[in-house]
Amino acid sequence: MLAALRRLAFALVALAVLGGAALGFAYPLLPAALCPACFGLQALDNGIVVQGGTSRARQTELADLTAQAEAHVAAELGPIGIAYRAIFCSDPDCAARLRVQGAAGLTISTPFGTVVYIAPHGASQEILRHELAHVVIHHRAGLMATLNGRLPAWLDEGLAVIVSDDPAHLRAGDSVARCAAPPVRLVANPFDFARAAALDPGIYTRSACAALHLEAQLGGRAALLSAIDSLRDGAILPDLDLTAAQAD
Repeated sequence: MLAALRRLAFALVALAVLGGAALGFAYPLLPAALCPACFGLQALDNGIVVQGGTSRARQTELADLTAQAEAHVAAELGPIGIAYRAIFCSDPDCAARLRVQGAAGLTISTPFGTVVYIAPHGASQEILRHELAHVVIHHRAGLMATLNGRLPAWLDEGLAVIVSDDPAHLRAGDSVARCAAPPVRLVANPFDFARAAALDPGIYTRSACAALHLEAQLGGRAALLSAIDSLRDGAILPDLDLTAAQAD
């Protein structure tokens, strides 16, 4: 019995190591967060990672930008609640080393940690708020629900757009009046969403509208966050009432 338990423990450790290696190969952001110097990066004391040679003045600017975004996201969704690394690239070569060319921002949540990437053209309040919103949403829903689609990608991305207050995807106003496109052709699977968004950036606008309608359907932000929290315990979100949404 003891030998069998040891074999099981060894198998689990080996699986975790192989899984971590596979994630690191697919997403260099993860090993870069663990060993910034291996990728020409520099870790600061506040969890921020910058390119080597970044000036002190720019380091301070990025720290202030991040602190402001954190405060905004906390007011919208509650405290960050989890440690994360924020990697800021300042030139295309850095993005190429991390295999994230084209993306203004990216958040990867894994069992090994959460990493936020901000591109050279992405160091803005809207992008930072969006990515930090993902950090909070994923933490509240739990990693399993985030990866298996019980937290629909359209809600994850749509709520992040709302929190970012991005005028590119939202109108002025309150609640569903902010919708800038009808909530159609939604994508629930997080891996499918990334591919769809590469071809159709309007999916973010439609997802934000869907998130606004679900929030109104449930009775407000507090009720929506409670529903997201319940995903961690295996609950399933109620269906979005698309008939009512499209009638607006």
